[in-house]
Formats: sequence, structure tokens, C-alpha cells
Amino acid sequence: MKMLSRVCADFQDAKGNVIFRIRPADRLRYIDDAPDAIRDDLLFKMLVAEGSIEVVESAAQRKALEQDPTAGTMADGRKASKVKDETKAGEPPRAASGGNTVGGEVNRSK
Repeated sequence: MKMLSRVCADFQDAKGNVIFRIRPADRLRYIDDAPDAIRDDLLFKMLVAEGSIEVVESAAQRKALEQDPTAGTMADGRKASKVKDETKAGEPPRAASGGNTVGGEVNRSK
């Protein structure tokens, strides 16, 4: 399988054995030898869904990813459009602390 990963990850088979590893040196580089078996790993599916991994389908896509592998992504490697789709229109993002948000600020009084 051909892909580009913006994150490091270990992909496992059904028995928990690591079958493919993306190390820091492999990030943001075109990978053309990933085994198709990693498609069955839930982590792989999640990373593709959030845009941290892109499976390369065409020569044009490969060329675009090689020229700018971070185009349209946030600092954590996810596609900006994927994160935007996850938030409901008109709602401020939830606070990472688990507190309630009021007017964009965390309200810690419960």
C-alpha cells in the first residue's frame, strides 16, 4: 500500500503483533511498501478517518503530498477540515479540562 503519514504509529495484526511501524523518520514521507494487512487495524482506520494518514490513490495525489505533506493540516497532523467537521455549527469547542464552557471560557463552578 502507498501512503503518507503525519504521525508515528505501530500497526498490529489480530494477535497483537506489530506488523508495521511508522517511526519519526518516516513521518511526512511517501511510503510505498506498507502491508495491506494494516487496513484491518482499528488504529489505521481511525488515523485515516481523521486525516493523519492518507492512502495514495493516484500519481497526482502522490505528487501533491510529496511537494507539501503538511498542506491543510494542523500541528497535531490531523486535517483541518476533519476537525472542523467534528464541531457542531455555532457551538464553541469543548474545554479540554472537562469543565463547562461559558462564552468560550472554562466555568469550573459546578
